[in-house]
Amino acid sequence: MKLKLTMLAVGAFVVIGGTYYAYDYYAGNHVTIREAIPVNSASTQVSTAAAVNTGKLNGDWSIQPDSKVYFSVTTSKEKVNFEGSTVTGKWALNTTDLAKMKAEAVVGIDTLQSGNSQRDGHIKGQQYLNAQTFPEAKFTLKSIDNFPKEWKEGEKVSFDMLGTLTIKNKRKT
Repeated sequence: MKLKLTMLAVGAFVVIGGTYYAYDYYAGNHVTIREAIPVNSASTQVSTAAAVNTGKLNGDWSIQPDSKVYFSVTTSKEKVNFEGSTVTGKWALNTTDLAKMKAEAVVGIDTLQSGNSQRDGHIKGQQYLNAQTFPEAKFTLKSIDNFPKEWKEGEKVSFDMLGTLTIKNKRKT
């Protein structure tokens, strides 16, 4: 009798554990966010590169056709990463007068994917993003914070681009 209870408990544990593992794999996070500029050992060392003439940065820049956009959504269970593979946009860079900078980026809602086709279809459906009626999400720059005054060749820099995100004709600043 004791052996039967033990076997029953082990069996229940295997079934419950296996079910949880299968659910976690199916509903889990299947997109890895990639660095725009790959980190390598050379970029983590102190740079001795010459400063870049910021005037050379000024002008109109475009998002490259093979670019991607990544974002994450935190659910009650986990963080889910999404990738959008159709991104277009432009940036009018003015390092001497930040107020004159303009930028806009557009991502195709139908290209968003998380690695789970059922979840992706649900997110792109009428209940959430409604990709059929609203095929694009758009970011428009309002201002930039922490923009560096000096640049060095090959160094990664960080700054904040503040703006308006428009999804389904609803704007969020």
